[in-house]
Amino acid sequence: MATAAESLAEPAALAEAGDGDGFVDDAVARDAVRRDKVRAMYAYNGVSLAGHVIGAVVIVLIYFGVAPIELCWRWGAAFGVLWIVRALQALRIYRHRPEPLAELLAQARWWQFGALVTAALWGVAAWSFYGYGGALHQITLIVVVYTFCVACIPILAPHFAMYLVFVGLAFGPAVARVAVSDDPLGQQVAVVLTIALVMTIMLARN
Repeated sequence: MATAAESLAEPAALAEAGDGDGFVDDAVARDAVRRDKVRAMYAYNGVSLAGHVIGAVVIVLIYFGVAPIELCWRWGAAFGVLWIVRALQALRIYRHRPEPLAELLAQARWWQFGALVTAALWGVAAWSFYGYGGALHQITLIVVVYTFCVACIPILAPHFAMYLVFVGLAFGPAVARVAVSDDPLGQQVAVVLTIALVMTIMLARN
């Protein structure tokens, strides 16, 4: 399976190595597809950033006073710093999108890195907060994290390997935390969550 970087950046030598016009035309078409993938990835920057910050605020607010205050502040601060960095990155992308394909793909890889770090922070939230509060707190936490696994399908499905990493980082810890919880139905619920995740992945694949 190709990595996320490979899905964006196949060897640039394709455009230079061909002897015939057909080969060159094929290379140009592949470069155009890569550019389209990057543009599609960036098209949801504003909505994606808004969704993430709303979700983070919801989690901090419902767990404030229920979970340890240090946990709320540390996770909220880490998420806030990352969100600001990604917002500045999105603004830079909006103002300057390099024309050379190599530079465009390098810029896209930094965007992908930020997306995966965001996923990891959602995984940290799922693992760290789940043990606090009541059933409504836990349900809200799981729903918020799972929502991003569904919402990112239009953005990451064309880069399927990256999508798998994203949902693994974001939702994998949630499933694991439910499975090892003291709840007598924890393992059964974890199986249900796993089935839901597999169905979501199949949807993204199609």
